[in-house]
Amino acid sequence: MTLTGALRAAMPRPWKDNAPVAVKARTLHGINAYFRDPLAVYVNLYVPSSVRWSQGAVHCSLQQSGGYPFEDTVSMRVGAPQPQEFTLCLRIPGWASGARIEVNGQRWSGATEPGSFAAVARRWRDGDRLDLEFPRRLRLESVDRQHPDTVALLCGPLV
Repeated sequence: MTLTGALRAAMPRPWKDNAPVAVKARTLHGINAYFRDPLAVYVNLYVPSSVRWSQGAVHCSLQQSGGYPFEDTVSMRVGAPQPQEFTLCLRIPGWASGARIEVNGQRWSGATEPGSFAAVARRWRDGDRLDLEFPRRLRLESVDRQHPDTVALLCGPLV
């Protein structure tokens, strides 16, 4: 994918100050929260943040909030001074079977396949809201192939 435009992910200051060190390190160094191509914005990480980009001559934004990974939901609000056609591609974690997406309170009927990106294409308006729900079920996973009987207890992405 070719990245275009100047995208900035900016975490709100309270989150920066209160986040665990490992979360800060993963978020700030080497992993991009957002990507862009000419027709879409890709949301790769779910952290309280915002991103701004130009869609043609129009400056758009996406504000992300929520308590993920300690809660099941992530909310996003679109900012656009005039309606714009583009796709929001949302990463669906591999563990997140049963993920749900709502746009302005209406369930989105597209695929939310774990381990892929859900592509929500539409004409976005200022203030449109997108809500994701990732059911964080408890599960056991072996720590590696050499020790299949040694397991970790996980809840969503948390060990």
